[in-house]
Amino acid sequence: MARVLVIDDDAVTRTVIQAVLETAGHTVGEAADGRAGFAAYSLNPPDLVITDILMPGMDGIETIRQLRAINPAVKIIALSGDVRLDGPSILNAAHLLGATEILEKPFRNDALVKLVDDVLTRSACRLS
Repeated sequence: MARVLVIDDDAVTRTVIQAVLETAGHTVGEAADGRAGFAAYSLNPPDLVITDILMPGMDGIETIRQLRAINPAVKIIALSGDVRLDGPSILNAAHLLGATEILEKPFRNDALVKLVDDVLTRSACRLS
């Protein structure tokens, strides 16, 4: 099916996403932070990038910005557990700054697979 790169500083989250997506038939690579994820993308661009937003070093917003700079059509799903009920969340900011879609942590496995499949089947990425 598709090649997916998961960028998240939490090893458990990376492992869960990898297991769920591999069960769904995808090939999954992983990186522990934005710098490593950007380097992995640059060496072998996947069909989709899933990135956490809040990470030490190069955060997800900067990762999205740099990925968009080298490939404006890259498909990106941004993840975060920082969801605010009283105002704009970091996920909304990620969406406005270039994420194709957003997904709140914790997420249901079936919701992740559906979102990944939906994003992958789009002919072109939504650019903000």
